[in-house]
Formats: sequence, structure tokens, C-alpha cells
Amino acid sequence: MSTFDSAIHAMAMVTVEELQTLPRFKFMTDKKKVTLTKYLCVFYGMTAMATALALPSLSMFLTVAGTFLGATLGPMFAYIIVSVTVPFVNLKGSILGLGTGLIINVWLSAGNTAEKMTFPRLPLTMDNCSLRFF
Repeated sequence: MSTFDSAIHAMAMVTVEELQTLPRFKFMTDKKKVTLTKYLCVFYGMTAMATALALPSLSMFLTVAGTFLGATLGPMFAYIIVSVTVPFVNLKGSILGLGTGLIINVWLSAGNTAEKMTFPRLPLTMDNCSLRFF
């Protein structure tokens, strides 16, 4: 619980710090900053609780989101790693690799989702097995 509370408080503090860069919030007093931080903590806490309560009814959305993330994060990670570690890769080649990887992964993920591929489970019993180890 304390980790959750710390994360919400940190998000509220970061939000207030970012708001200070805007002209409208530049001259806020410390008291108003504390009050705004408290309201943001309540808002972020309520949002987190509402999300936790709504998750059981969003199972299909979570499946689609997980599939989408799985299909897109791999090529993006490869793009970043290649861009950082391989000095002779130019922008055109890296973008082409990223696009190709995204297309192939999205195609495979969509095909797997559309076909609902299932694999038969193998039996876990040792009945009629000629090998006995114990």
C-alpha cells in the first residue's frame, strides 16, 4: 500500500512541477501548490481505483491491448537497439526495418487472433508408461 501511495504522490508532484512551466501557473503560492497536489492525489487515487474496479469487465480490451503491445514493442525495441549500437545504419534503413518488423508482427498477431489457434494438451499421467523411475 505504501508503494502505491508513494507512486500516486510522486505523480501529483511531477504534475505540479510540470504545470509550473506554464504561464498561468508560474506565480502560484506554496499554499496553492500544496492544495493542488492534494487534489491531484485524490484524482489519481480515484482513477486508479476506478481502473481496478473496471478491469474484470475489460478482459477483451486487455487481450487486444496486450496483443497490440506484443506486436509493436518488439520491432520498436529492435529499432532502438540497432540505432544505438550499429553506427553504419542510416535513417532510411532503420525506418525500413522498423516498418517491415511492424507489418510482419501485426500480421502474425492478427492472424493468430482471428484463427483462435489452440493446441491439444498432452496427457500428464504416467499410466501405461513402460519407464518407471521411482
